[in-house]
Amino acid sequence: MKISTPAYTHSSLTYHDIVKCEFDLYEETLCLLSENDMLGDPIEVLKYLTAAKCGAFHIGVLKIGLKQPLNPILGETGMWVTERGGQLWTE
Repeated sequence: MKISTPAYTHSSLTYHDIVKCEFDLYEETLCLLSENDMLGDPIEVLKYLTAAKCGAFHIGVLKIGLKQPLNPILGETGMWVTERGGQLWTE
């Protein structure tokens, strides 16, 4: 089986690295909401998490670009623990 790839330089980062960056942003948002006693209103939480997601869109484009190939054959998996103790499993 031959899989071709375009002839450009790929980033050393993977999609999992970008997911980690986004996860850190969501965790930071939830911590700030918790510190300010704003977790009681689900609509407010949804608004802030949506804003965090919109703010995270640029992470993928700036750090990894739009041309990073997704290679499901590699079976990339990972488990990370953030500084605040959040756990992220990716497959």
